[in-house]
Amino acid sequence: MTGKGRFLASDTPADCAHAVVVRSAVPSGRIVSVATDGAQAAPGVRLVLTGEDVAATLPVDLTAVNAPAAAARAQPALAKGRVRYVGEPVAFVVADTADLARDAAERVAVTTEEAPAVTDLEAAWRERIPAWGTGPNIVARHEAGDAGATKAAFERAARVIALRVPVNRVDPAPMEPRSCRATVADGAITLTVGTQRAHAIQRPLADGVFGIDRAHLRVVSPDSGGGFGQKNSAYPEHVLCIEAAKRLGRPVAWEADRTESFAAGNHARESLFDVRAAIDETGRVRAIEVARAIALGAYVSPRGLVMMVNGLSHLTGVYGIEAAFVTVEGVLTNTAPTCPYRGAGRPEVVLCCERMMDAIAHTLGEDPLAFRRKNLVRAAQMPFEAPLGGVLDRIDAPALLRVPPPPTVGAERWGRGIALFAENLGAPPEPATVRLVAEGDGLRLITGTGSAGQGHETVFPALVAARLGLDPLRIAFTDADTAAMADGIGTAASWSLTLAGNAADRAADAAIARGAEIAARALGVLPSAIDFDAGLFRARGRNTALGWTEIFAREPEFAVTGAFTGEKTLNAGCHVADVAVDVETGAVRILGLSAVHDVGTVMDETIATGQLHGALTQGIGQAACEAVRYDAETGQLLTASFMDYALPRADDVPRFDTAFVAGARPKNPIGVTGLGEAGATGATAAVLNAVINALTPLGVTTIDMPLTPERVWRAIRTARRPQGAPGGPA
Repeated sequence: MTGKGRFLASDTPADCAHAVVVRSAVPSGRIVSVATDGAQAAPGVRLVLTGEDVAATLPVDLTAVNAPAAAARAQPALAKGRVRYVGEPVAFVVADTADLARDAAERVAVTTEEAPAVTDLEAAWRERIPAWGTGPNIVARHEAGDAGATKAAFERAARVIALRVPVNRVDPAPMEPRSCRATVADGAITLTVGTQRAHAIQRPLADGVFGIDRAHLRVVSPDSGGGFGQKNSAYPEHVLCIEAAKRLGRPVAWEADRTESFAAGNHARESLFDVRAAIDETGRVRAIEVARAIALGAYVSPRGLVMMVNGLSHLTGVYGIEAAFVTVEGVLTNTAPTCPYRGAGRPEVVLCCERMMDAIAHTLGEDPLAFRRKNLVRAAQMPFEAPLGGVLDRIDAPALLRVPPPPTVGAERWGRGIALFAENLGAPPEPATVRLVAEGDGLRLITGTGSAGQGHETVFPALVAARLGLDPLRIAFTDADTAAMADGIGTAASWSLTLAGNAADRAADAAIARGAEIAARALGVLPSAIDFDAGLFRARGRNTALGWTEIFAREPEFAVTGAFTGEKTLNAGCHVADVAVDVETGAVRILGLSAVHDVGTVMDETIATGQLHGALTQGIGQAACEAVRYDAETGQLLTASFMDYALPRADDVPRFDTAFVAGARPKNPIGVTGLGEAGATGATAAVLNAVINALTPLGVTTIDMPLTPERVWRAIRTARRPQGAPGGPA
């Protein structure tokens, strides 16, 4: 808004070369040849790379699922031998300017012997059509739960209800498309890239691709125009920019345009759930059995396996389901790879759970709200160990289940949808560290997290300033720089505040303790005789005190560290969506969306509310309009611009009614839980349930997302058509 934001393109070095990626125009096939002579002879061209020149592949993180077959399907920096999706990098052209690089890239001639492609997840999963031409489509498998207990519960069931829940593929669509710049000087590499997780990019590149000490590969992020997970892992362009900078001895930058971003950025969410639920004679859900397919894309991205395990405990939600068993399979398709995206699996799983609850309620002839209340985990049952992992504790689900009065609707059909959930946020694999270093008359707060709009530069300094009795403007802020913080976990999984916030709180403790030592020495007393209050260190019983200005003057090298080992946290929320559906056109109007959340202590209500609003909007987009689509016959990407990929606009988003409720305080020192993903976790299910509930009296029981007018209209016409009547428009 003020023009002070600094993005990668804001500070391009004068000697920087520019790169363009030549990408596959076909979804599957054998590469016959890649002719680069014309490009190499073009004006201003400094380097052209193909798969013959760069053999690197992106390392796959197998800590989530031990799946060697998945690692064998890692993405190469440049295709060699075959291409497997439209947009796959085939050549890398570097020239003195971006325009010259684009002109030269058009002279690269790629000849491909095209092969059949599979872009549909269901076909790839059920029919086993091979996306790689040979070999299995399923390259990773994960099981969770108790198969024996689940089988026994189904044998006792009074009724078994089954449903299919598809989840559409979406693009995170950050405001700033992906970009990077590599600089090599004196053997040290600096990669500038917009990301929330600088260390998550540094480590696989240093350890797995280039085989160098991490200290020799600095990853630093300027301001980042959104990311939502898409920018948090290594990409081919990172490898290629570094390789080109090493060969040329000058900085090399690459910046995607929007079409390139849609084609070659990692997508997200695409899944298919087959669900069976065992119901007892009282109408309570006793067990569930789930088979899930996840679209991994043509290659397994570095963090692509995370969604196979993340959030599975949410399949049983906040309900007293006693047994569950789930099988998750990672499936290859001839599409762009997929990655974690705001919620990293939890929104899809919550969608499955909450659709299941509505579908069962309708099948049993019960009100969905009353059915949920009947199945809730009771307070007396807590702590309740969920059958797929995680513990329900601390939350008061009935208190969250607030239902606003129905809106006034004219001739349209009104529907209300509910999504009730608790997010079990896992502990990160390593502690967070925060440093406070004297800088002039104040401090610099250095953290390993990365902000992409979450307001870290506001919240973290304010937290420390309040503890130290300092003006927040006296605390500078640095994040997302591996040179400033050698170890860091970054921003993901809603753990920034719970992890780095508590580390900052401990760093403030250390600063006060160190300040007391300095003040005691200056005032001639023991540190135990120093009292600290409102930014002043006072010698007990004396009318003498030192402030932070005097402390820093006496120790210009003042520096302290605070570390916090993450703990699992649990937040909870309830989303209620009201919609109006025009049965003649299929148009859906979202009338309102209420969201009540228990996230522990709210550090900054404006930022917390903004986090909810943004995530709620993304959840609405998934339900109502967003979808990455490939042509079923040609494998071509059909949604390569905002003319075809429908982000929600201002008039698609209703007034949000958000509130925070205070449950039992979380156990970490500052008493917080994660929040950043919660809005997206529940909103999609609430909107989908609302539309289906509006049309249930007409016989509509399911609609695949996104809920475009055409899909809704067809669902209504199909339900109204007498059984056995011919198809076609009604």
